[in-house]
Amino acid sequence: MATTWLLLALVIGPLAAETVGNSGAPQYSAESIANTAAAVAGFYAPNTFVSIYGVNLADATRAISPDDITAGALPTVLPEQGFAC
Repeated sequence: MATTWLLLALVIGPLAAETVGNSGAPQYSAESIANTAAAVAGFYAPNTFVSIYGVNLADATRAISPDDITAGALPTVLPEQGFAC
């Protein structure tokens, strides 16, 4: 189920996003942090995933492509961000 939500978010997300060098400070609010499975703000529990919605949350964004999927697995490193899962 969690894999379905992740894939759905990756596919429906910013498909045309190919930007580099966002300017400005990250902007988000407490209401923009939601439980990933339920998509409900403020509904958190230990050992669960949350989604943070906002602007300028990364220096670069790009859409996922088939080249990013290796042996049926999504990447564990976010390209151009220096962050590993």
